[in-house]
Amino acid sequence: MPTDSRLMGVDRSGLQRDATDGIGGHCDGYNSFAFIILHDEETSFLHNFRINVFIPDESPDLFRIDSSILGRDVLDRLRLVYDKPNNQVTLDNFLANERLDAKGWNSPRLRIR
Repeated sequence: MPTDSRLMGVDRSGLQRDATDGIGGHCDGYNSFAFIILHDEETSFLHNFRINVFIPDESPDLFRIDSSILGRDVLDRLRLVYDKPNNQVTLDNFLANERLDAKGWNSPRLRIR
């Protein structure tokens, strides 16, 4: 979403211009790739997903959406269990591009508990 790309400081000047049609209709924007890293708290593994992303043009209609969601390029690689009564989401069966062992690793950006 435009809000996310602004917060991350995405420079669109070097991106490939494109368009897409989806559930919300036609949208102009830019294609790129990104990495999503999910932390498995039980094993301390980091699961790295390289995905293609579409960054839509700035639009007043999109400003009401405050954040992006995981798309099928990630969700199709795992099992998601939403346990509303316990306020918990569990992701299983990672089919990530890469898995990194983060035991004992500490970073200002990521604290492993």
